[in-house]
Amino acid sequence: MAKFKLYDEVQWESSAGGGTKLKTGIVMAIVPKGTEPKEEINNLMKDGIYKSAYGGGWPRAEESYIVAVPGTTSRQKTTLYWPKTKNLYPFTLKKQSV
Repeated sequence: MAKFKLYDEVQWESSAGGGTKLKTGIVMAIVPKGTEPKEEINNLMKDGIYKSAYGGGWPRAEESYIVAVPGTTSRQKTTLYWPKTKNLYPFTLKKQSV
């Protein structure tokens, strides 16, 4: 499993509603293993430039990451995600969209 640092650019495939989408974002926080990301997400959301896609979840057995994905229009806020670490890979690999 890859280790990432703050501000690394990462990608992962997200599945919802029967479709798969390639997401690209920036690591904004590192969540220690065994903890939930609530505190990190709340801290990032204080300035009002982010919205959150975090819907809860069990603490993870490995270090994980909060990733910020820019909106697709200038009016959309950047969204914070907590993807599974095993699904993340460095953006430099430039995986093709599905």
